[in-house]
Amino acid sequence: MSFYDKVNGLCRQKGISITALAIELGFSKGAPTGWKTMVKPPRAANVKKIADYFGVGVDYFSEESQPINITSGSNSPVTITSGHHNTVTLTNGGVHTRELSEIEAELLRVCEKLETRKKALLLARAYELLDE
Repeated sequence: MSFYDKVNGLCRQKGISITALAIELGFSKGAPTGWKTMVKPPRAANVKKIADYFGVGVDYFSEESQPINITSGSNSPVTITSGHHNTVTLTNGGVHTRELSEIEAELLRVCEKLETRKKALLLARAYELLDE
């Protein structure tokens, strides 16, 4: 099920249109069309707003077989690419580029294989490690 379908289903349960939701949350009236076509994917902050509105976690909108293309705080997506010699590069909207360390690249490979619930647990543990 796509991001649009999940949001639209939640809207129906609540008895509002997806356009009314967009307006209520301060998005444009055309935002739902962008979500439906994925021509203009939702920003991470907007996914969080929608999740909070419906009282669900952000991971509710992800789907293992078809991940959501969530853009960063700018209008540019974060891109991770593999290069030659096993290098992995992280690009944030074409502005900031850096090569990932071997450990960071391995963490991404492991994360790709996890189901959504386990990814959330991994992220929670990572934040715990930051506080230690």
